Amino acid sequence: MKYIIVFLITYIFLISSLEIEPRLCKNCKFFIKQTILTPNQFGKCMLFLQNKESDFLVDGMHRININKYCYCSTARNYDYMCGKNGKKFEQV
Repeated sequence: MKYIIVFLITYIFLISSLEIEPRLCKNCKFFIKQTILTPNQFGKCMLFLQNKESDFLVDGMHRININKYCYCSTARNYDYMCGKNGKKFEQV
């Protein structure tokens, strides 16, 4: 009986010590790096297009076939997009 308890305690400590890798946007297949010179914090997500109507409300111009993507930091701040846990994350 003692050995079973020791084994279970050892197993629990082993499992709890494992470090789970976080879901980083830079490791996602939908991540778009802007340029070589810009840092990853300005990367965009291919899953989320910006609302084109909001551009019209700013400058009154309609843009046709211009895909503008949301920043990854924006997508990770809202649960209906990707959220803090990276719901739509897919490993590269």
